[in-house]
Amino acid sequence: MNTHVEGPVLNAPEYKDEKGSDTSPTPPMTVEDIERSASAIEVDAATEARVLRKLDIRIVPMICWIYLMNFMDRGMYSLAINIGNAKLYGMEADLDIDPESNKFQLAVSILFVTYVIFETPSNMVIKRMKPARYLGGLMFLWGLVATFSAFVNNYASLLACRLLLGMFEAGLFPGVILYLSMFYNRRNVSLRQAAFYGTSAIAGGLGGLVAYAIGEMDGYAGWRGWRWIILINGIPTILTAIAVPFVLPNSPETAKCLTPEDRRVLLALRMKETGQTVSGQEFSKEDVMKGVKDWKVYAYAIAQFVGLGMLYSFSVFLPTIINGLGGGWSRQTVQALTIPVYVAGFLSYVIGAYYSDKTQQRGLFCITGLTVSMIGYIFLIADKGLGLSFAGCFVVALGLWVATGIAFSWIGVNNPRYGKRAFASGMQITIGNCSGIAAPFLYASDTAPEYKPGYGATIGLLALGIAIYIALHLYFRMKNKRKLSGQENWRIEGKTEEEIAEMGEENPRFQGLVEPYIWRDLEVLKGEHARRIAAALDSRDQRADFIQDLAIRYHDEHRDGIEDLNHFMGLMSRLRHLHVESPCPNNSEWQNGTIYFDGYSRIDYTNLLASSVYPRLDMQMALPALQSLTLHAHGSGNNKFTLGRGVAMFRHPTLRSITLSCLDFDTRSGGEFEVSEEETKSTPLQSLTLIECNVGVRFLDSILKLPKALKELSIGERLHTFDGCEPSMVPEHRTSSALFLTALQRQADSLQRLQHCGGHVNYLTPRDTDPEGAAKLRSLVSLEHLELGFESHLYYYLRTNGFPPALKSLKMLDSAISIHAGHDLRSLSDIAFRSLLSLVNECLPRSLAEGFILHLKFSDHSFFRLFEIADPTEQSHLLSALFFDRAATYKIASMLKSFSPPAHFLVSRENFPSGRSFIPPYMHGEELPVEEIMYNSEDFWRFNGIDYRMIDDESWRIQLKKGKKLLVCKRCRVRGLGVDECLSFGDGSACIPCRGVNVQGCEWDREEDGEPAGLADLEKAKA
Repeated sequence: MNTHVEGPVLNAPEYKDEKGSDTSPTPPMTVEDIERSASAIEVDAATEARVLRKLDIRIVPMICWIYLMNFMDRGMYSLAINIGNAKLYGMEADLDIDPESNKFQLAVSILFVTYVIFETPSNMVIKRMKPARYLGGLMFLWGLVATFSAFVNNYASLLACRLLLGMFEAGLFPGVILYLSMFYNRRNVSLRQAAFYGTSAIAGGLGGLVAYAIGEMDGYAGWRGWRWIILINGIPTILTAIAVPFVLPNSPETAKCLTPEDRRVLLALRMKETGQTVSGQEFSKEDVMKGVKDWKVYAYAIAQFVGLGMLYSFSVFLPTIINGLGGGWSRQTVQALTIPVYVAGFLSYVIGAYYSDKTQQRGLFCITGLTVSMIGYIFLIADKGLGLSFAGCFVVALGLWVATGIAFSWIGVNNPRYGKRAFASGMQITIGNCSGIAAPFLYASDTAPEYKPGYGATIGLLALGIAIYIALHLYFRMKNKRKLSGQENWRIEGKTEEEIAEMGEENPRFQGLVEPYIWRDLEVLKGEHARRIAAALDSRDQRADFIQDLAIRYHDEHRDGIEDLNHFMGLMSRLRHLHVESPCPNNSEWQNGTIYFDGYSRIDYTNLLASSVYPRLDMQMALPALQSLTLHAHGSGNNKFTLGRGVAMFRHPTLRSITLSCLDFDTRSGGEFEVSEEETKSTPLQSLTLIECNVGVRFLDSILKLPKALKELSIGERLHTFDGCEPSMVPEHRTSSALFLTALQRQADSLQRLQHCGGHVNYLTPRDTDPEGAAKLRSLVSLEHLELGFESHLYYYLRTNGFPPALKSLKMLDSAISIHAGHDLRSLSDIAFRSLLSLVNECLPRSLAEGFILHLKFSDHSFFRLFEIADPTEQSHLLSALFFDRAATYKIASMLKSFSPPAHFLVSRENFPSGRSFIPPYMHGEELPVEEIMYNSEDFWRFNGIDYRMIDDESWRIQLKKGKKLLVCKRCRVRGLGVDECLSFGDGSACIPCRGVNVQGCEWDREEDGEPAGLADLEKAKA
């Protein structure tokens, strides 16, 4: 801060503990001093956890115990439960309450009259009166009232006690919610509030257990059971109240459990959040008035009216509801049956709060909670039997505490300034508690035991609450997107940084709890996107921590502005998945150590990896959470990817998956790197994919020394000139070198999936390059799935007694055959099927793994482009020419079935849903192919919904035509078409003309056109 700001002075006594002993002789500090000292602190995760643990030990158990006593004393929520239990133990008779009247409901609801009067004013004064002393004093007073409620002798005195109890208890719940927000930031507060608020669920079950036990004293010393229940629950409250001021700290600045350094850490954590300035945590009338004028405060409050109304009615009448289910249970059994319902509610709330903090989402959890509870009430109102109704009680509880509890966190974290937060949370609870006045009357005695009017009204109110929360959630998403796009920046024009920091939630840099959700997954397609994101990151650096998935895909014409992301790459401490597609890599400035993207917006991979993934030893580790990395270099030509310090990607301590494509690894100039003995088997890398790369076998040999347990390896070695890059023609540099399988053997114990396309060039005999190749391949004892191009030298080793012992599937890929066959479809098909027939007949071991699959995959893109524009008749001929070497297909399938155990045969092809195919890698958001099964030896022939059995086969048709067994369908006959035009076997499949007009099947005039062929004849023809 450039100017001195006069503020309240925190003298040394303020750092004394509550007993007055000087534990922190800190000199006087102004607000400015605190801000300056806190802002200079960089808080790591371990320090944050240590400080929060200290607070948790001191604060959380005590506030939970306070709320447990409050609930057991028939407190803000649970006082009604004990009355509900007491109703079963003679209260109505002692106080002359007519069971058919609404006096019982009035006694329950009158408590909330004084609640709603005193809750918001209590929040306005709690900080001035020292929170620990204030809460302890309230507890002592309501404990006295609760205890002496056991001595009331008439209905009027019961109502008076309830009014007093509501007055003293009104400040507890909103006070604790506000109190927790003073110590915990938005990322941690929800789980602590869950521990506090979830105690009501525990108390509900415990209240039933206590009532079950104390109720047995019914008649002891002339007292009915309800008096003993109230008396015994009230006394511990008074004793607890005495200890509260000595245990709970009043503020972070005076917490005796914290050192001065811990206090600065808490302030630093608070100041990292937009709007959480020290001065902003002081009470301000202006902030209160902003709350009064904010419509969202009242929206929260009305939605909470719905949730708390459900809570009060459910808590009060759960024993009565269970008793009315018709099970014929005793009083003790009814009390016992409430316990698992409350336990279920508590567990669901803790889980929901944990994930709410983890995902920084609140609205979605509130919406889900109310929806789940609505389903529970539908079960109850349906009244379809004891089991469904009792299950409904559990379903209501599963959503009840999640929806109402997380809503308290939601309103608090979206109001960073103390004055507005105090008013907002107070008003939320005040209006919410108004439901406690009306809720008991929803379950009038004359509607027992079905209570259908009450259930129906609750379902309607829940629908209202869901609608409000959905509207709030969508509003915040819209508002956050406006702030992210800069549309709200007009609010900060002409303001100083100090003034901007004091704007609270109106600050364009404050984006509420939906912000982490927006930033979690980013895709950059243009330089314009990059500029906008960089500006937003620059305005609030915390946003970089939200990014978990980042994809940068851009065409060269949209490159201007991409380099604006340079500064922020190393700040993404939680980035787990990085996907980069760009024009070719530029290695000219990698030694600079500061630039990720060069002036032409082409990504400098080497520097990106060296400086971010694995920096110099004197630099702090960047991208420490990275798990997967994908780099596509489009248009790289023959530019060498000089690894240099870029080899660090393979040494990264968290990186599990790496995919690289279109790169030419320069293994002759800086591409090799040494692996020390300590580094051997040291990294967590589990999957490595290289697509259309000039790999370099020495480079690969060094890499495979590093992973602890590599499970998947996919190598698409460049076989032809692609994208300006020519394949390496030096055998020693390719994977056909003997060094390749030697390197694979290092991962023999872990490697489960291997894909290899490439290998030898100029048709060099693999035997000449590695005589031990078959034995090495056979030594991969953990290999279960093998995918090979027909040109792969590994296929040669596989055929020469190199079959891995644990292999479960073998997939053969045709793409390279297509290239060498000049894209001649018949030649391609002939090569593939002849090779597989030879493999099955001569090379496969007769004993295979259970369920072994031989798989042929077609992926020739020139064929599919041709197929796309062909008419149905041409498609038929194309399919016949390429796929339907039926004799070979059935022979392969029958031979595999004769194996022990039987094996299966599959044929598939790559299918692009939009009909357009691309050569991999699929960059710039291009459509990814899906694999479509065409033939399965256990099932069917199928292609785009067409049954292969009716596709044209010339030899079969000639035989059937000679035997006069070909049929013409009625539609074709009417049109004057003969058997050569109809192309139907008469087996129930649609012929070519009928398919052209979307007719699913054909009908034949069997009397005029001879004997039907039928499926039986087709099977004979196949044989």
